[in-house]
Formats: sequence, C-alpha cells, structure tokens
Amino acid sequence: LVVIMFTELVNYSKYDNKEEILSNHDIKMKMIINRNNGKIIKHMSEKILVIFNITDNAVSCANGIHSYWNEFDNDIKIRIGMHIGEITIKGGDIFGDSVNMAARIESIALPKTTVISQVLFYSLSNINKISYIENRPVILKNIEDPERTYFIYNSDEKIFSYKQEDINELLKKQGVQFFINEEEKIKESLAILYIDNSGKQKDEYIAYNFTEELITKLQKPNILYVPNINEII
Repeated sequence: LVVIMFTELVNYSKYDNKEEILSNHDIKMKMIINRNNGKIIKHMSEKILVIFNITDNAVSCANGIHSYWNEFDNDIKIRIGMHIGEITIKGGDIFGDSVNMAARIESIALPKTTVISQVLFYSLSNINKISYIENRPVILKNIEDPERTYFIYNSDEKIFSYKQEDINELLKKQGVQFFINEEEKIKESLAILYIDNSGKQKDEYIAYNFTEELITKLQKPNILYVPNINEII
C-alpha cells in the first residue's frame, strides 16, 4: 500500500508570468516532497503526482507545503488530495483505482487545504494529534460509492481558516454533490414528471428534453433531492 497525493497550483491559468511561477513552484515543491521522503511520479502542468510509503510522511508533507507557501509567497495557493491503496507501476507511471480516487479527492479540495479519504484517515498512526473537519459524504466522478472525506490541517499554524458551514457552501459552489440518505430524501425532495405537450405530436420530444434539462439543473445546487425521471415512473 502507498499514499497517493495529488497537488494543484490553484488558478494557475490566471497568472501572467506562468512559466516563471510554475518553475519556482516546481523547485520548491520538489524540495518539500524530498524532505518528507515522497517520490514524484510526474508533473502535469500545475499538478504533481506523488507517492509515499509512510502515511505520517504524507501528512507532514501536505502540512509543510501549505506552511511554506503561506510564509514565503502567500499568493501561491495549493490544494491537495490524498488516498491510500494499491497501485500498478508501469513505465515510470502509476495506475489503478486508488490513483483515480486520489485525483477525484483533490478535485474537491479548497485553496490552501488538504482533503483525504476515509480509509487514509483511519490509517494515520497519529490521528489523535491531527486537526480535522469531517466532511459530508460526497459523490465523486466515476467512483461508485459515496466517499466520506476529511479536511486535515495543522492548527498551530493558523493557515486553515474554514469552518464546517463555510466548507459545505463553498463545495456546493464548486459543483460538488453531497450524498443524501433515505431520511433526507423524504424530508427534502421534489419529483418532476414529464411536462405535457400541448402542441403537435411530433414535438413530444421537446417536452421530454425540457423535463430532463430541468431535472438536471435542479439537481446541481444540492438543496433538494430531485430523483431522475426513471426513479419515479
């Protein structure tokens, strides 16, 4: 088992001096990762894929990354996602479901934060010494089951400034979908049936398409549980 880490330089595309920023970013990130015994697998523009053999090293590295940039260049904001699992190594690259999971978890991280999977959270030997906020289970792209994730941080450095309610709202704005259990579905749900077509028979498909589009748009804000049409008819 290894810890898989994805890091991303937030808003990289908005920098005017992209090459200079990225070069400096890569140098400093390599320094911090090497210091914590991590292995860089590859750079993907503003993203870096790293693996660790020891969970505590991965956490130390993540905290070290945020600490470094907060002290030396506060305009640089990194977000990090981590997971633990088995990988396949081929041609200097790594593959597997665990790599995909780590990438999806990174995608829901906020600037200057680290998000980890539930299985990694319970694998940490120093779990009692870590500050964290447990997130609601989320629906991750191409991941079958909802995943409970954790924002972990070093409370001594005062870098992490988010509260639970802030996180939920910010994730919703990012388009993150939260898992809604059966009890919540009953309390806060809205079912939409196909809209009647009062025009010509040949235009029936327009009413169907409009209904599907309406359902999709209402599902995105995560305010109500809106079932797909095939779940109610």
